[in-house]
This record gives sequence, C-alpha cells and structure tokens, in this order.
Amino acid sequence: MATLFKSLIAVLQIGGGYMITALTLQESLQTNLQTSTIGIFIVFNLISLIGILGGVGLLLNKPYGYPLSIFYQIMQIPYIMTNILVYFFTSGLSFCIIIAENSFNWHLLYGGRFNFAMHSSSLNALGINIIPIISIIFLYRLKKSVNKTSPPNSNTEHTHQTDHSDLETHQYETEKTDNPSS
Repeated sequence: MATLFKSLIAVLQIGGGYMITALTLQESLQTNLQTSTIGIFIVFNLISLIGILGGVGLLLNKPYGYPLSIFYQIMQIPYIMTNILVYFFTSGLSFCIIIAENSFNWHLLYGGRFNFAMHSSSLNALGINIIPIISIIFLYRLKKSVNKTSPPNSNTEHTHQTDHSDLETHQYETEKTDNPSS
C-alpha cells in the first residue's frame, strides 16, 4: 500500500509539473507577455521541475526524491487571495478548504494550476490544500521507515573500523614510548 501511494504521489507530481510547464509554454507562445509575467512563469516552472525531479526520485527510490517532493508539496499548501497578495499553486490533485469574507467554501481540482499577483483587486480569502499535507505526512513517515530499515553501508563501517584500529595502535605505541619502565 505504501509503494502504491508513493507511486501515486510521484505520478501526480510528474504529471502536474508537466501540465504547468505545458500551460506556461502555450501561454508564452500565444501572447506578448510582460517581463514580470515571464519571471513568474520561470519561478513556477522551476518549482514544477523540482516536483518532476522529486517524483522521478520517488519512483526510482533515490534519496533526493523525498526532500524535493516534500518541498514541492509545501509549495502547494497555501491558498491566499488578498488585496496585497494572491498565491495559489497546485500540481496533480488538490482539495482546498477556503474561508472567504462571509463564507466557507471548498474546491477539488485535478491538473496543474497556479496564480500569483501583487496588489490585486480580488476578494479576501484564505485556505489550505489538504492533499499536500497528507502527502507530506506520508512521505515523512515513509522516509523515516526507509532510513530505519536500510542496511548500513559496509564501506563506511569498514573505514570507520580501520581508522579506529589505527587510532588504538597509535595510542598504544605512544603509551609504550612514554613509559620507559616497560
């Protein structure tokens, strides 16, 4: 079950990252973008690349898969819509619980979406995306269990033992040299 859920997270990250990259590329080719918009597209594409690399790392059981995926999931938690800042980023699947000015709302989305703006005229709403929170908890626990069950690296142990043996030998020779009565 853990492998299935890890694979699902990885596939959603890879697919969602691809979707965001494809959408920004399409938008870039169809319209004349302002410099600030290009900068925002670059930032979200870099975040998407982190998600894709994290997803591939999870699928290939590489150690870099966990921290990249956890970072990627953290970026998807906040849902902020205020006059000062608008930020929303989702890749794959999201279930947001939102508190607006006089209402409580939720939405379920599939695919890749992002929104970023400063000094916006949007209504005030704050929310959190539940899916990445669940994913982070799962990935953290899975990483912790993988670290506990991984066999130690035999080369490291051997090197440590060799170094320790050399240290004991050196101490013994020093004691032998310093003590003229022996």
